[in-house]
Amino acid sequence: MKAAFNTYAQSAIAASGSVGGEQRNNTQLLLQQEAAVKGLAVSFDAEGKMVVQTQAEAAAAIDGATAALKGQKAAVDEVTSALEAQNAALKRKYAAEEEAAALENKRLNRDAQGFATNPDGTRKTESYTTYTERGLYGKGKEAGLTDEQSLALAQRFIGEDQKPNFVLPRGKTLHLACKSY
Repeated sequence: MKAAFNTYAQSAIAASGSVGGEQRNNTQLLLQQEAAVKGLAVSFDAEGKMVVQTQAEAAAAIDGATAALKGQKAAVDEVTSALEAQNAALKRKYAAEEEAAALENKRLNRDAQGFATNPDGTRKTESYTTYTERGLYGKGKEAGLTDEQSLALAQRFIGEDQKPNFVLPRGKTLHLACKSY
């Protein structure tokens, strides 16, 4: 019966015109309905090629495709589980490294960025006062040095490029001790 229906269907398709035409589409639908009544299944690909199968063959093909898809799903699920386990292990590793770094920073009195901290946990800051030649000369005069001594002091600590050779932390004062002559 399958062979006879296949011969009949091939003749009907050949007489129905080109693929995609209205008459061809109507003929394909009629052949699919007739095949179902006779216990057959007819399918057409995008190029109009026809395949006639018994319904048992069609069901077996569908079952085979379903089993293949289930196998693919199982493989994807297995890979997904392995990746999730790897991600969880990496998260634990990074958390342990962060905790170790935090403990080391605490031991060394540093914040998370590695800056030194005060006992209350705030970041230590220091600022500096720099002096110009004129400023040092003035400090020397304030301390009771002569013009010549003040100028010598300023020249000792300020380079020829007019940049200081030293810096004092903020809050520290330049104290000059002068001998009495």
